[in-house]
Amino acid sequence: MRARRMMGDERRDQIAQAVMEIAAEQGAGALSIAAVASRIGVAPSALYRHYPSKDAMLSATLDRMSERMLANVERARASAAGPVEALERLLELQIELIRTSRGLPFFVFAEGLGRGAAHRDAFHALVRRFRARLAALFREAQERGEARTDVPAENLAILFIGLYVPPAILWNLSRGRFDITAQARRAWAVFHDGIRLRGAAAPRRARRARTPRRQEKTP
Repeated sequence: MRARRMMGDERRDQIAQAVMEIAAEQGAGALSIAAVASRIGVAPSALYRHYPSKDAMLSATLDRMSERMLANVERARASAAGPVEALERLLELQIELIRTSRGLPFFVFAEGLGRGAAHRDAFHALVRRFRARLAALFREAQERGEARTDVPAENLAILFIGLYVPPAILWNLSRGRFDITAQARRAWAVFHDGIRLRGAAAPRRARRARTPRRQEKTP
């Protein structure tokens, strides 16, 4: 059955999702305009209207993921009363992004993605921008007395990224059996306790993650 007609951003999101799924399931060598077109149920010519080549399609996929990651920082800030609450919300949003973009952890590090070095350089640039925004949140928390100041904000940003990237790989390797949501909840509790100033008020009870809790299984 042919896919329904889509326009603009909706179609590009669908293409990006298919690219990551194929990379995760079959390896980067399986990626092609024809393979992605088959996955989403359209003729290859429909994709060529969006992207002139496989390389352009890969670059666009990274761009879409970049937009979503950076937008998550702004969404977290807008929905929180302060920087620490924003960080907790950001962790939830990153887990949600991973769940809806299943191949992301493997897509980023896959070999053979067209101009591989160029794509990795582009993603590295994104990570630097993301880390800079994280560090700004941590500096704000330090200035407000909500986070310890003996660890540089840039280091705290890297530690924060570590709360979800390794679990994301386990979740993907286990085909979703590893409970990444429960792991993120536990990791945040430990991390939050570790970064707050001694003698500061205890952290308030964490909100429930928006994804229903499931029993965790090891990969």
